[in-house]
Amino acid sequence: MANNKKLIGWDEILEGGLAPDAAVMSWRGVEGGLKASEEGHPVVMTPTSHCYIDYYQGPQDSEPLAIGGYLPVSKVYSFDPVVEGMSEAQASLVLGGQVNLWTEYVPTESHADYMIFPRLTAMAEVLWSPKESKNWEDFSRRLEHLFIRYADEKINYSNSIYSLMSEESIDSISGAITIALSSEFPTATVKYTVNDGDTLEYSQPFQLNSTSDVKAWTSSNGKLLSKIFQRHYEFHKAAGKEVSFLSEPNARYIRNNKKQLTDVIRGSKNIRDGNWMAWLGNDMEVVIDLEEETSIHSVGIGTIEHHGSWVYFPTSIKVEVSTDGIHYLEVAQQKITEEAEPNGKLAMLEVMFEKTNAKYVKITASSRKSHPQREGALWLFVDEIFVN
Repeated sequence: MANNKKLIGWDEILEGGLAPDAAVMSWRGVEGGLKASEEGHPVVMTPTSHCYIDYYQGPQDSEPLAIGGYLPVSKVYSFDPVVEGMSEAQASLVLGGQVNLWTEYVPTESHADYMIFPRLTAMAEVLWSPKESKNWEDFSRRLEHLFIRYADEKINYSNSIYSLMSEESIDSISGAITIALSSEFPTATVKYTVNDGDTLEYSQPFQLNSTSDVKAWTSSNGKLLSKIFQRHYEFHKAAGKEVSFLSEPNARYIRNNKKQLTDVIRGSKNIRDGNWMAWLGNDMEVVIDLEEETSIHSVGIGTIEHHGSWVYFPTSIKVEVSTDGIHYLEVAQQKITEEAEPNGKLAMLEVMFEKTNAKYVKITASSRKSHPQREGALWLFVDEIFVN
């Protein structure tokens, strides 16, 4: 081309047919890179799955505001720009990879440092070192020494590699919850307490069968490494009970259709964490079978609001009760006036009423139906329904 310039573009340029010397930046997965290399074009691999460091890198509830998604250091370190299915000829056309930080949610240099380091370090080692020398445990050990250098240079690096993540499951028969804790950092010691009792060293998943508060943290040589992980698990009167859906939730957010809303497992600010159910453009209307007549006086709904994703609190909650599953009596209806926070807010919205006996509880959460800046439907997200 004139002036020795060559065209390079994001993988959308494949849709219009490529100029002979054009190179492709494959960001919507690796498929664009595969296709371009098949046609003999140079490729830079930069898929969102491994290369977008504007995503969160630790538990979203304890991280600075980001655009969404989840990309921990360990996943960056697993990146390989030469992907499965490439021939030797295609692999030779891979120029390398690129990590991207878009800054819509990054207002300061200090925040940018937090998003970049140490994920950029992980990407540098992946791209500049022989594949056979990659070793996550060894890299993690060396990263600890690099953190000291970051601190000396006054770099506001992230230590989210030490953060604890939890994975919970409920036993459908006993109703007990099993909690598994994990950290990216392979050799960190994990300690925890239940209801502020004795400090225990975590070695394997443990169970809870009553309302409990769990705190956990990672440490090394007695030094606290992570932020304190805290979770409240409430075993309410509907815990583990089956739910019938009178309005169908969105198929993208169904994990366990019968007990997902009564499994005592709360969602985080990451609406894709597997603990949320969602309705798009319609109300949530469900019936919980308590299995026997039970005295109840309140219903609560765990929900979230995030305007950037068009997710809103319900506008009202209605509670009806029945002893036979046929005839229902309305016992409460309440408008929701919870103050909104556009960048994400978790809430448990509780409706109180006079004590009453019920075997079946019908809950209707009315979704917001319109927004002046959006033509499409709005989302309603619920992670747990509490009955007490």
